[in-house]
Amino acid sequence: MKEKTRYNILNVARKLFANKGIGKTTMLDVARASGLGRRTLYMYYKTRDDLYRAVVKSEIEAILNRLQKVVKSNLSPEKKFLHFVAVRMQALEDLVKRNRSLRSDFLNNQPRIEEIRKELDVREKAYLTEIIREGNNSGSFSIENPDLTADIAHTTIKGFEPKFIEDDFGSKYQTTLNLCTKILFQGIKPQTR
Repeated sequence: MKEKTRYNILNVARKLFANKGIGKTTMLDVARASGLGRRTLYMYYKTRDDLYRAVVKSEIEAILNRLQKVVKSNLSPEKKFLHFVAVRMQALEDLVKRNRSLRSDFLNNQPRIEEIRKELDVREKAYLTEIIREGNNSGSFSIENPDLTADIAHTTIKGFEPKFIEDDFGSKYQTTLNLCTKILFQGIKPQTR
């Protein structure tokens, strides 16, 4: 019962934050929309910021689930790498289009987002490392330092986020993303003579 209530609170808060913004959403708003009393809400989340962190954390878990499916897929390492980048950016686009207050927080590098996002960054790098190692093992890639390469790829991909979000994933987004993945991908493929 407690997990169902927590899930309900998160869904209600997610919608309220998306529609009204975090600054204009009160704990009373969340309690009323959840059909709960304020005391009950405070048993689950002590502050609005705690609730916001929980909402963002659940969104990040959803992104990680999508990425894990790519990593565990039967695609070749080359296709897996390209698909990973595409799915990651699609997940981010879905998130910021669904929740305008998160869009603002991502654009302004809000410390609360960056703190919560650390887990996403660590896991994304681990997934990229896994793909690169798989490529090395199959002979598709020839990378001396998969960890460093994954870190560089992740930093590059993450670096495009503000521009894509700012442009609302507009017409130049797909062209830029294709160029980014082409540069990253060709940089990790073995050189042919």
